Amino acid sequence: MTLVFTKSPALLSRIIMWMQKDGECSHVGIGTELHGVPVVVHADWKVRITPRSHFLLGRTVVEEHRIKKDVARGFRHAVGMVDMDYDIIGALGFGLVALAWKWLGRKVKNPLASAKAVVCSEFAALLGAYGEVAALKDLDTESLLPDPLLELCRASTDDFEIVAQQGA
Repeated sequence: MTLVFTKSPALLSRIIMWMQKDGECSHVGIGTELHGVPVVVHADWKVRITPRSHFLLGRTVVEEHRIKKDVARGFRHAVGMVDMDYDIIGALGFGLVALAWKWLGRKVKNPLASAKAVVCSEFAALLGAYGEVAALKDLDTESLLPDPLLELCRASTDDFEIVAQQGA
């Protein structure tokens, strides 16, 4: 199982990267196989399972990190959320989180996050919901942007290893 970090030339992708003060990625999903077919489970207007080839249309993989721990329980929890709504209002709240985090150097909770909907980085971090991945344990997932999750994967070599990089 992997975390697939991507970006695209789309306006929304560029806005997300700008909000992260010139971040490297704008989206993250969970890469796996379903009956031998590579898929990505991700929050993109709804939580969905998308064939990997379709997921990558118009997107560039920035990095992909293999999760070294068994995250079967977290994955079952994540798959149980398929068709859950995307947290559009919470995504707007990330503007405040990003402003405070990157531009002012302060961490704040997302004031607009919903308990009934998720954004991509919050959804991907749910793999650690049961504590098997030390780096994901006790995260404030409602304030987690894609770039900080990517940085966490890079720093947590006990839990993750890079399997793909842009330009590699």
